[in-house]
Amino acid sequence: WNAKTIEYLRFFKEDPKGRRMIAAWLNRMGRYEKRLRTILREAGVPEDLVYVAMVESGFDPAARSGVGAAGMWQFMEPTGRVYGLDTAYWTDDRLDFERASFAAATYFADLHTRFGSWELALAAYNGGYGLVVQSIRANNTNNFWALAEIENGLPEQTSNYVPKILAAAIVGHNRDVFGVEGKPDGARESIDVAVPAGTTLDDLAAALELEPKLLAELNANYLRGRVPPEGGPSPVRIPIAAHARFTALGETWRADDQAWTTFEVWLGDDLESIALAHGITEKQLRKLNDIHDSGEIVGGTVLVVPTPDPANATKLDLPPLVAVPELALPKHHQLVFFRVTR
Repeated sequence: WNAKTIEYLRFFKEDPKGRRMIAAWLNRMGRYEKRLRTILREAGVPEDLVYVAMVESGFDPAARSGVGAAGMWQFMEPTGRVYGLDTAYWTDDRLDFERASFAAATYFADLHTRFGSWELALAAYNGGYGLVVQSIRANNTNNFWALAEIENGLPEQTSNYVPKILAAAIVGHNRDVFGVEGKPDGARESIDVAVPAGTTLDDLAAALELEPKLLAELNANYLRGRVPPEGGPSPVRIPIAAHARFTALGETWRADDQAWTTFEVWLGDDLESIALAHGITEKQLRKLNDIHDSGEIVGGTVLVVPTPDPANATKLDLPPLVAVPELALPKHHQLVFFRVTR
């Protein structure tokens, strides 16, 4: 019963802000608790590590932090890659709550093997493996609670992180004692189905008569509202209750003659020229590919563009956008203009 743990318990029980926070977390927990506990159990780590996801993201699969962490378990990109979570233009595995949960469980198992206690494993999850190792060596103790009491033993955020998770778990197991208001949300029981490349989640939601927000939440790993346009079919998570409807639809919900195709960006391409070449505005191209107003593209990115009309196919030769002074070029040299991004 660390003093900081007691402080968090009082915050969750007595402070109006703390009561609202823990109630919202615990009620949203009902959506994912069953699946997450199963994954943690399969990985051989404590099921109550589910409360880490609560503190990290409030069980929001699409959560992002200001420092670049993402997903329900708030993986940074480098750590995510180590545990099999790749990030690309169209997808981010860190936002797939099932894949991220398996990765987090494996990561926790590794940290526990290295440090020998769950308190230190949690501290390393928050502050980093190197930080905890350095603190242990500098202070000659591997007792988390001792390190938390030593001045400059651990950063304040890390010292508070472990008691906060323990307090959240205690409240979660004693909802009545702490007067948690409301009821847990219904479980998000889902099943994977395969959809053709480029399928938009909104089109699928409309065909299945589902709330677009629900489908977007279950498939937060698809960053731009559609499965990747290149390659073959992609898995999409839908509610189990909608599976029979999906099967009955067959291919009728999606036209075979797609109104779009793909375009691979080359080094030097920009959105304005790509849009003009395909007969649309830059704003329309951004909307089609869910690129925000200040977003840019890099070589190798595959974009969705309207299917070109061969009769109107032209090669654009855009003029320079700035005044250029006359230049005397050496023999056999040529003046070349490059359009640059912002």
